[in-house]
Amino acid sequence: MKKASLFLFVALLATSMVHAYDLRESVCIVEAQYSAEEEAQLGDFALWLSRKGFMSESRTLSAYKNGSTGSGVVIASDKGRYILTNRHVVGYAKDVNISFVLRDTTLRFEHCQVLAASQDADLALVRLPDTCAQPALLLAASAPEDGQDIVAAGFPGLGGKPSWQITKGAVSNSYLQIDHQKHPFVQHTAPIDPGSSGGPLLIQTDTGYLVLGINTMKAFWRDNVGIAIPTTTIHSFIAEDGSAPIDHAMLEEIAINGETWAKMVDKMDEACVDSLKKMNIEMPLDIIKHTLELACTPEVQIVAGKNGSSTGSNSKHNAKSGVYDANFGNYLYVRAEYINAFGRNQQINLAWENNRQVFVYGLGLSLMLDELRQTDQTIQLSPGFGIGFHLGAQVPLHMGKHYAIPRFVVAPYIAPMGFINSSKHVGGIPFSVGNDFAFSAGDYLICVGVHYVYDLSFYQGTSLLITNNNRKILSNGDFAALVGTNNLSISLAFGW
Repeated sequence: MKKASLFLFVALLATSMVHAYDLRESVCIVEAQYSAEEEAQLGDFALWLSRKGFMSESRTLSAYKNGSTGSGVVIASDKGRYILTNRHVVGYAKDVNISFVLRDTTLRFEHCQVLAASQDADLALVRLPDTCAQPALLLAASAPEDGQDIVAAGFPGLGGKPSWQITKGAVSNSYLQIDHQKHPFVQHTAPIDPGSSGGPLLIQTDTGYLVLGINTMKAFWRDNVGIAIPTTTIHSFIAEDGSAPIDHAMLEEIAINGETWAKMVDKMDEACVDSLKKMNIEMPLDIIKHTLELACTPEVQIVAGKNGSSTGSNSKHNAKSGVYDANFGNYLYVRAEYINAFGRNQQINLAWENNRQVFVYGLGLSLMLDELRQTDQTIQLSPGFGIGFHLGAQVPLHMGKHYAIPRFVVAPYIAPMGFINSSKHVGGIPFSVGNDFAFSAGDYLICVGVHYVYDLSFYQGTSLLITNNNRKILSNGDFAALVGTNNLSISLAFGW
């Protein structure tokens, strides 16, 4: 009896292995192909979507750019033999590579054309070359039943590479409806992972496997929740969309780059941005399309990126030539500045600034160290404090994705302590001219500045002052003296 049971177990195991081996013949790896220009465009949008908080869309575009893979299955219809997979697996690609990983070899077919795709159904058809003779699987004619045993097959990632995986489970909900989705789904318990998308959900019969659905997503917040597109939706897709050419022009039709889109978002009011974030989208670049279509989207001038930007006829935005950025945007800065008068007279400033395109205004606090002479001719540094405001102009110029910003700022200040202690420094009017170099850091700017500062300072008399080549008494009255000082400053600013 034990031998008979053992023989039966071995026979069942062997049968299962044959089925698994046969299944490898019909299930493949699907890898989208993009040109260098398309990869650059996907990377640009991924960067700016991330900076504006659209993290899921950014990750998807980055995965497309970096060569993500999915799964697919061979099917046949009266129109030919195809690979059936998910729309989100082929992404925005015109062609894909198909690989069948068999037990002793790998069959690879490159530049297979994406024939049709549906964003609503998340399905796509890929043309198989005539040289591909891999067997097709049939689509199940009947709807699944709750509790029905199923098998999921595909190529999820393992160690950074697609790896064959076949898992078993049961149908847990044969008619799952998800908000904002037009079609029902099949919920099942067979384990699936990233990379399984596009792979078949199957039932096993005496004659082989039948396709019950196409795996499309996994609920990560719950255990054993896989979601597949049922054959009812697949049949409709093949009948209605299977002969319609896919619109490959998405990347070409979007006539702005990521930075220009970010400028639009910057200028939107809060309600408009909220409406954009709440939109139900099928593909990540729908965010860009919806932005161009919203009535509340502001008009901006296109920012020329490193690789340039197209200006398609459907765009309502006009390009701006040259390196001057006419839409630099509004930034608030905290700026720390060190001023050295080519000697022992020094000043440290901390300022808050509001930069509105070409205008600069703000408030500042100063710590001044003045070189004074005591009656016994010894020299000391006397501290003083100042408060004042900044007013100026700037010209933001492009350096790739960064900026060179020539600035001219006037920053009058008063030093109240000068009236009540020995510093004698009661105020001044510095004139600053120089350049900031601004570097993008996400939504922020880091600015390093170098400036020449000429400071007209007011003192209570000059008997204690030390003058030199960089510090001259311009006038001296009974109450106050006017002193001119040549300075060099360096600054570090953080903008948001």
